[in-house]
Amino acid sequence: KNGPILIWLKHGRDNTWFVPAGAKLTPAQYRAYLDGDLYLNVHTHKHPAGAIRGQIKP
Repeated sequence: KNGPILIWLKHGRDNTWFVPAGAKLTPAQYRAYLDGDLYLNVHTHKHPAGAIRGQIKP
């Protein structure tokens, strides 16, 4: 399934990325997480539609 962006990652030091402090899921989004329906999609300038995608498992 495809879905909207829920949380934007922040760029850290040494070319790392992280979930910003205070990021929260709604109850429905949390249920989707528990059901294995959330994923991470990494976009780059070379691959604007997505370079890598992976399901997030609880």
